[in-house]
Amino acid sequence: MAKAPGERRKVHPAWLILIAWLIFLVVILAATGPGLRRPVRYVKVHDGRHWTWYAPEDVWSRYGEQISRFFDYADRVYEALREDLGVEPKERVYLLVHPGGAGFAGFAAGDIAEIRALTGRRSPGIGVVYDAFVNEAYGVRGYWAYVLIAHEATNLFTGEGVTGGWPWADGTDIWGRGSPFPYAVAVLVTEQLGLANVSSTHYRILDPRDKPYVDLFIELVRGRGWGCIRRMFRLMLEDGVRLDAEGAPISREPLKSHYVFLYLSLGCGEDLTDTLIKHGLKVDRDLMAKLLQAYANRACDPEAWRRGDYERVLGCSKP
Repeated sequence: MAKAPGERRKVHPAWLILIAWLIFLVVILAATGPGLRRPVRYVKVHDGRHWTWYAPEDVWSRYGEQISRFFDYADRVYEALREDLGVEPKERVYLLVHPGGAGFAGFAAGDIAEIRALTGRRSPGIGVVYDAFVNEAYGVRGYWAYVLIAHEATNLFTGEGVTGGWPWADGTDIWGRGSPFPYAVAVLVTEQLGLANVSSTHYRILDPRDKPYVDLFIELVRGRGWGCIRRMFRLMLEDGVRLDAEGAPISREPLKSHYVFLYLSLGCGEDLTDTLIKHGLKVDRDLMAKLLQAYANRACDPEAWRRGDYERVLGCSKP
């Protein structure tokens, strides 16, 4: 039947849904599709005492003044960590101001790909999203930049200065979902550097699920001093322990965390098993006792000890 003059043609709902999906896909492809999004151009923006900074050119042109306020702070964090932890990276380190996206906040890496592409060599360092330097949180302008620089620099120092594979930074069944050691260090170091408001706020907003583990390190440092942590790292370095040794027993839980428990106890000069359990950590007392025995006998087979073959060390006797 012919359509009457002035009568509007009805559009089937299926067509409306299809058109909506097509619009959605075009938007997504424009934002993320390769070749449709302009590539990020990184430029070097600062050579500090310890860090070389890179940032996206467009981000730097818009927010350079806010970002540059943190140049000295990052160097002060480096110097505080070097003193407190007793270790530091063996190479020049880099700080990448990241353009963000997909919930990105920060990272630490032994080799930052974006910077390596410019330097042509291994480029260890940290990345911090640009808006952490720009935005206000909890009444503090740049709050997240203060926190993320301290947190990720801690991961960089322990990873580059001691060993990779820290279970207290990546979250495991034993340590829970968070990163209690770098979190605790960020609380302590920001306080040490005179940022009491940042420090107290960072502790206040701590997820209750992570609080017992973070409290462990804060209490150890405030009660025994940083020497407890420095000695732990020194002993691990002397023994050549690598928590990230590929394929080795030490790289797997629960042994990995129990090596950490052992060396933390050695660094503090006492068996911390009861303290660790009080803070919610799942400590196997029998395994700890065997590791302590094996540690005393480690000179019999140092390589087996480093790899976590502690039973072999227990059965070892020097010829």
